This record gives sequence, C-alpha cells and structure tokens, in this order.
Amino acid sequence: MGCSTLDPTILLDLRIFHPGSLAPARARVQTLTKDDDLTLATWEALTNAMRHGAPPIGLLVARTDTELLVEVSDCGAGFDTDKPLRIVSVDGQTACCCGRFFMAKGCDQVSYRWDGERFVCRMVKRHSSR
Repeated sequence: MGCSTLDPTILLDLRIFHPGSLAPARARVQTLTKDDDLTLATWEALTNAMRHGAPPIGLLVARTDTELLVEVSDCGAGFDTDKPLRIVSVDGQTACCCGRFFMAKGCDQVSYRWDGERFVCRMVKRHSSR
C-alpha cells in the first residue's frame, strides 16, 4: 500500500453487494478510524460506488504508524479523474462535484486509479502515533 515506512495493519476488508449493507459498513469505519472527516469521505465514496459503480463494492481500512488509509473500490468504469474539483451551481442549486470536493477537503490525500479490474478511490489521513 505504501502509505508509510511500516507495513499497514488491516483493520477491515469487506465486500458489499447491496445498498442495505452500506449503513453497517459506514458505522464500522467510524468506530475503527474515530475520524469524522475520513468517515464522511468514506461514506461519500461508498455512496458513489454503489450509485455509479458496479458491485461488489470493496472497503479496506488500514492503519500505519502515521496514517489511516481507506480504499473504496468497485467494478464500474470509474470517471474522468482529470475533471477539476469544484462546486458547480445550476440555477442557484449545487449540482455536481460536491462529493469529490469535500472528500479532498477532509483527507490529506485522495487519489483514484484503475487497477485493471476495479476502480479504486484511496483516501489517506495523517494521525499521531498512539
């Protein structure tokens, strides 16, 4: 995973096949990370994967000495990752790009990649050692 000099400890690794499984997965992320910003970013990524991607949705939560890492993946085609992060207003209503914008604000790093089989959203949040 390459998120620090030490190997990450996997805290959670699951596959989600239907929308009814999202709420328990979200609750587990909050319990494991104890970080509201990372939890909200994860909720957004899970919702986007379920809405726009294709199951199964993968959820990986890991910790290193200095970082929390969450990866959300799906079997969908992904999206244009070069699209700029901005909030678009249409007739005074916020229309799109909000989720990616807030994910970027709540995490120290957000990246996207296609691994040949799955589209992966990777979110990293730094923390102090405990």
